[in-house]
Amino acid sequence: MTIPCNDFTDSLLDTLWSAEDPFPVLITGVTTGLQLDWDPPFFIKTFHNFPCEVQNCATGEVIETTVDAFFSHYGQDSDYVLRIKVRFFARC
Repeated sequence: MTIPCNDFTDSLLDTLWSAEDPFPVLITGVTTGLQLDWDPPFFIKTFHNFPCEVQNCATGEVIETTVDAFFSHYGQDSDYVLRIKVRFFARC
């Protein structure tokens, strides 16, 4: 499913996020007008040791990790597609 950024609402996010049978979603146009590079190096530099949870959508397994460990895997070749949800925790 491909969704333009302007059509991506909070209610749509809630629906997709809580789906029993998740599927890949590509949101287009998200980088238009951004003042920062929202890419893996940005998140690693900004939130490096910040805790997050990665959930395997197929098994429900939740792995506690850090932002830098999670993003360090981006760009690596893989023979499979893993559907995941990532939850970052708010700073206090």
